[in-house]
Amino acid sequence: MITDVVENWSQYFGDRLDDALEFLRKLDASSPDGEFQIRGSDLFARVFGYHTRPRDQNNMEAHRRYIDIQAVLSGAEILEWHPLEGLTALSPYSPDKDAILLGRPERPQGLTVLSPGRFAAYFPQDAHMGQIAFCAPEPIRKVVFKVALPLVQAAKS
Repeated sequence: MITDVVENWSQYFGDRLDDALEFLRKLDASSPDGEFQIRGSDLFARVFGYHTRPRDQNNMEAHRRYIDIQAVLSGAEILEWHPLEGLTALSPYSPDKDAILLGRPERPQGLTVLSPGRFAAYFPQDAHMGQIAFCAPEPIRKVVFKVALPLVQAAKS
C-alpha cells in the first residue's frame, strides 16, 4: 500500500505511469462519469461519484491482476488497509471483476484520509475499503486507475 501526495507519484512509478498522471491532472469535480482507456486493458481509469457512509456499511476488497490507484477529485473519504491474510472471504474471487469481497477486520492495519491532491495505491496483497465517511457522510468524486501488474513491476526495474 502506498499513500502520498500526487507530486510524489513518479517516486513510486517512475515514468511508466506518466500517462495516468497526466490524465489525473486533467480531471476535476465536474469530470464526467465513465471508464476511460489509457492503454487498453493494461491501464484504464474509472471516474465516478458516491456518498460516503459509516464503516459498518462497507466491506474490504482485493484484486489479483490489477493494482488500484485511487484519487479523490472532490470531498474526502477514509480508506482502510489490511493485509489479505486472515480476512474472511465473503464471496469467491471473480476473475471477470478481478475482485474478491472480504469481511472487515476488527481493527484495520492502516487508515488514510483521501482528499484532493493525494493518492493511494493498493497491490494484490492489500485488502482495502473505501467509501467511509470522514467527519460525516458526504458526496465525493473520485478516479480509480486499474493498472495491470506487469506495468508496475516494469516501473520498479
